[in-house]
Amino acid sequence: MRGAVLLGSILGTGSLAVVAGFVAAERSIPPGQPALRLAILAIVALVALAGCAGLWLTFGVLLRRMNPSLSSRDVLTRAALAWWPAVAFVPLPPSLAMNGAAAHHLLRTPHEGRTFALYVALWIVLLHVGLVVAAVVAAGALASRRMRRLDAKSAVGGVWDTAPPGRVPLLNPFKLSGIATVVALAVTGTALVNWGFVQQLTMRQGEFQSHFQAAQAMMRGELPYRLQLDIWAQINVPPATLLFVYAPWMVLPDVPRLIVYGTLHVAAFATAVALLLRRILSPAIPIATIAVLVVLVGSIYAPWRESFWLGQPNGFIFLSLTLALFSALRRRWVVSGALVALSLVFKPFASWVLLYFLLARRVRALAGAAVAGSALLAVSVLVSGFEVWQAWLVDKAPLLMRGTTHHTSISLPVLHNRLFLTSHAYYLSVPPPDLPLAAILNGVASLSALLLLLALVRPGRAPDDRIGQVLEFSLAVTVALMLSPLTWLHYATATLIAFVALMAAVGRLPAARSVKRTLAGLGVAAFVLLSIDQELLLIRTSKLWEQWPLIGSISNLGLPLLVAAVAITLWLKDRPAVHHTPAEDGRLDVGFGAPGGRGEAAGGANAPTRAAPAAALTPAATR
Repeated sequence: MRGAVLLGSILGTGSLAVVAGFVAAERSIPPGQPALRLAILAIVALVALAGCAGLWLTFGVLLRRMNPSLSSRDVLTRAALAWWPAVAFVPLPPSLAMNGAAAHHLLRTPHEGRTFALYVALWIVLLHVGLVVAAVVAAGALASRRMRRLDAKSAVGGVWDTAPPGRVPLLNPFKLSGIATVVALAVTGTALVNWGFVQQLTMRQGEFQSHFQAAQAMMRGELPYRLQLDIWAQINVPPATLLFVYAPWMVLPDVPRLIVYGTLHVAAFATAVALLLRRILSPAIPIATIAVLVVLVGSIYAPWRESFWLGQPNGFIFLSLTLALFSALRRRWVVSGALVALSLVFKPFASWVLLYFLLARRVRALAGAAVAGSALLAVSVLVSGFEVWQAWLVDKAPLLMRGTTHHTSISLPVLHNRLFLTSHAYYLSVPPPDLPLAAILNGVASLSALLLLLALVRPGRAPDDRIGQVLEFSLAVTVALMLSPLTWLHYATATLIAFVALMAAVGRLPAARSVKRTLAGLGVAAFVLLSIDQELLLIRTSKLWEQWPLIGSISNLGLPLLVAAVAITLWLKDRPAVHHTPAEDGRLDVGFGAPGGRGEAAGGANAPTRAAPAAALTPAATR
């Protein structure tokens, strides 16, 4: 990993210097003087390279002074990490040398060139600032190691409200008071009526209806895809989805069909949230608190609101991925892989979970996914026919892989497309044109995500390290959503797995309070950005598009922030400088068949109590 980061950063800064020299030579020297242009290119490139190297060295020295415990290799790697986005410039120098037309298309289009350079520069600056802040926080965390050991409540999670006889039970921070319960129920009840019934149900789950009609047409032997319409007005799901998700509802009449589907959809969402809260965050959360949280999240989280409003099956996908995670935690890898394959039948956006299984060397999970996926595919081909699949693979899939710029899609590739188009891109009903610079940014983002998973996923992670597995799984789901060419807002319902994992892990991190607050802040910011109503955002900001056309893409920052928060949390948990034992992570296992069950976790030998504060504050107890 060090080699990949160093090589990419060196090549990136070198390419950046060459591109800067090329632009300077093109603009300062008229055509017909190639020797002079080459000289200017070389001089400017050397100056730019020297400036990058100087900043690299200065940044490394600053990191070393802030955190003297870092080794020279760590300092070099972290300083290089700040230049990693410059790897986006690597494809440009070869195009300058080999193809003048490509160079013109890539570099001399004024709007595209400026936008591309500004976007990469912003990422470089953001990483520089982030690493400086991280160095300061790390230095403070090391200095406050003793304070962290005294933080007994954070060390044990502070979530169990039962204790053996003779001991005073810990307070349960998740238990709501009577007044808080009344206020919470009033607020969430109002939101549920407005968002859940008045708006959502009056839409009559329109996209469920259109997909159901397409499934009916397919079962009659007709082609379900209305290819004569604009791409986003067509039916865009594969035949397997039409067969397994929508065709079974043909047995019910119209009104009962909508009622039963909507009820089961909400039940799947509520079940998934309740299971995550009770089994990942804390087994001691009262049922009333869980009910309030389910209603609150279902009322204010825009991805779920839109999913319910449109009738999209993301509640079922969310439940399927949640059960796949629980099966993995129980070491039932075949079942876990099969459930992930089932989620891919609903919507194929969680494909990076399969890559996570591969990196974690969970062969049985991959086998389960392969068997289940092959069986579902075979049945789909036999029932729907090869012609339908041929139409999907030839006419539909290539267009969908080109992505979109539509306002309700929130992935990074969508943002990269909008960088090089006007504000009207938010309402384009056709796939975007070929944008080479956007393709370069997409490639760099995918490579960065792959390196991130390679660095953080531990092959064969210990069974006791449940929180590590939860973070790895949720990271794969969020990365998949972030990098998909099509991530409609309602797909992000599945990110609730990552939010709950982040809440559980941050509370148990043996780190300074400033670190925990920073990570929690990143999670809150991601939740807020993803909860923005896209329609209202575009309406309220349309007057600003002439100067700031990307203001409508602010929601696209939610997934990168969530990825960063989960990745940093996982790294802090696994870093060697923090001493913890599997027993600490095992406290998450209540409800998963951990030895001793709930009673042992609540009142085991390591549970600190108010009756024995001295024992609770020893390093052994906090582990």
